[in-house]
Amino acid sequence: MASGSKATAQFLAQAFAGACLGALGSAGFVGAFEAQRAGDLGRDLAPAFGLLGPLALGVAIALTAWLWALHAPSRLRLGLLLESAKRRHRLVLLGPFLLVGWFVLGHVAREVFTSVALAPQRVGVLLGAVTLAGLWGGSAALELWATRLSRSMARPSLRTCALSLFLSLVGGISLLVFVGETSGTGGSWALFGVLRREELQLAPAVALVAILLGGYAGGLLAVRAGLGRRALLALGGLSVAAVAGLWSARALDERATLRFERSPSLSGSLLALAQSWSDGDGDGHSAHFGGGDCNDAAPDEHPGAIDLPANGRDEDCSGADAAQTAVSAPSSAQTLDAAGQTGGPRASLPAGANVLLLTVDTLRFDLGFTRSPKDRNLSPHLDELASRSTVFESAYSLASYTSKSLGPALIGRYPSETARNFDHFDRFAPEVPFVQERLQKAGITTSAVQGYWYFFAKGYGFERGWDSLDSEAAPRYISVDADASSNGDKVGDRLLAALDALKTNPKPFFLWGHWVDPHAEYVRHEKYQFGRESRDKYDGEVAFVDEQIGRVLAALAESPQAAKTIVIVTSDHGEAFGEHGLIRHGFELWEELVHVPLIIYVPGQPPRRITARRSLIDLTPTLLDAFGVAQQGEFVRGTSLLDDVLGGPAAPRPVFVDMPQGPHNKERRAFYSGSLKLVTSDGRVLGLYDLALDPREKNDLSDDKSLVSKIQAEQAGFVAGLQPLPARR
Repeated sequence: MASGSKATAQFLAQAFAGACLGALGSAGFVGAFEAQRAGDLGRDLAPAFGLLGPLALGVAIALTAWLWALHAPSRLRLGLLLESAKRRHRLVLLGPFLLVGWFVLGHVAREVFTSVALAPQRVGVLLGAVTLAGLWGGSAALELWATRLSRSMARPSLRTCALSLFLSLVGGISLLVFVGETSGTGGSWALFGVLRREELQLAPAVALVAILLGGYAGGLLAVRAGLGRRALLALGGLSVAAVAGLWSARALDERATLRFERSPSLSGSLLALAQSWSDGDGDGHSAHFGGGDCNDAAPDEHPGAIDLPANGRDEDCSGADAAQTAVSAPSSAQTLDAAGQTGGPRASLPAGANVLLLTVDTLRFDLGFTRSPKDRNLSPHLDELASRSTVFESAYSLASYTSKSLGPALIGRYPSETARNFDHFDRFAPEVPFVQERLQKAGITTSAVQGYWYFFAKGYGFERGWDSLDSEAAPRYISVDADASSNGDKVGDRLLAALDALKTNPKPFFLWGHWVDPHAEYVRHEKYQFGRESRDKYDGEVAFVDEQIGRVLAALAESPQAAKTIVIVTSDHGEAFGEHGLIRHGFELWEELVHVPLIIYVPGQPPRRITARRSLIDLTPTLLDAFGVAQQGEFVRGTSLLDDVLGGPAAPRPVFVDMPQGPHNKERRAFYSGSLKLVTSDGRVLGLYDLALDPREKNDLSDDKSLVSKIQAEQAGFVAGLQPLPARR
């Protein structure tokens, strides 16, 4: 008995030491790779390794138990690990039933996953249950196969069972990922295809697998070949390095933290956990690990707080109390009076004007009419419209994904000011009116044609205020995010029908149509093929939508309403194709994501190009101004763009991109002053760029503290005039 205990202790010690050595060694390589990717190998290697070290230790503990169960001599294993053959065969018999159950659950999961009513967290739990059920059944079937191959019905070893589980895990999930649709639609098995989506940052998962494999290999070598003194010395050295690295990580500065945050990595994920665990006052910021909190005992003092001027406190942890300054609030909407009388330039607007608003999801700025160097003749119809319209060459969305951009733009408030919940697809409170609700109340006929669920599903806000809301173009199955279908032609058809119905309308009308086709997933169109890469397929989608816009514009030109219909074309955000290491959108505020096309055509007005920066915050006041609707009740931000269209001086003004935190994104803000662009997150500076000299944002000027302070002061003055509201959770 004593001999067995001694042998067990020796085995466990060797397994643990080897697993530690392998896991820590792998963590060192992973840390070096992630530090290099973050941008500063020399500074970030030690803290990256320090963050990965505790994880490697936990991996080693788990692997020690695994190695003992699989590789220790049978006389050393506990009887609890040796199941009876009867129980084992009973499990095998359950396999087919579990597979059937998995298939049924897959159907349920598909319906739930495509439902607009279920929270994403619950969808994740359900998919996890489906996966576990499938793995259980699959491993049981593989175990039966392994038993039959053994030429006898003897009980298969625990190692064989573990191998069957591993094979079912790798093979089953790989097959589902390979055959599934990246949009998550198309069948019960298609859900797992989302793992092939390009924008998924799987680097943390790959890094964790590398540490697991390193630890397993190290532990296996240790128990089979022994562990020499040199290996023990190496283990000791790595352990000391990990402790030193953890101390270095604890003292990270803000800049290093932001480098990890913007480069998806396992180190960055662990850093976020460390900051959360060390947040003493629960304000979302820690005094350690680069959290930047200057007082971890005061919830109202942290880098993202508003610093009240001259109160003797440094609420935003900038190092000093804000000085008392004269702050001018962001301009409110310039709207007409109740009688709709303005005189002056507005007398040239068409009497009883209508507005046709056409928005295209995920439409980048680099099109033909913007003089793009990458012109594939993608937008001939938009180009023709631009040739007789006012083109805003520096227009910006309010965020880099739809619900944080288009909703606030149609409400007339910055995203952080809108009454909303915390979902990825924001639900906007009924007490905050959309522009169509204001227009409907003023007697304007309001119509919309929508082919995407978010813009007509009840409870989200976009569906309110329409006399006619046409959703006939929407696909049968709802895609929560990506859409592998193509319905732009159907949206065009329904818009043609809507225009036909409105051609004899006695009252002014507001008609809105939205195309979602350029949003991933990109569908190939036979008529518009530019190649097989993602950008090529995206360009094909853009050309396809441009054709549909051409159909609508041609129908409008033949309508009796043409002479008094204002046309506005814009987008909710752009798209990234590898610029700054990003794919798609929704997380950052680089120019390729927030610089959007904006065209306004007013019948009878000469074409014009506006180079001064403008924002989609100006969309709602522009619509109110076009219809002569006075602002009443709830406030509206922005300034009517008709000033620019009708020949005004197009004076420069600050532009603010405001993307609050959501379930899948960190807070991001961009403030434009002249040619300078300051990007922040929770009050921390991410970058400062001079777009006149550096339009691709390659040269970060944030080391110039005096320049940063100047732009920060301007932004603080602007933000002080806002009325932010916390999202409902």
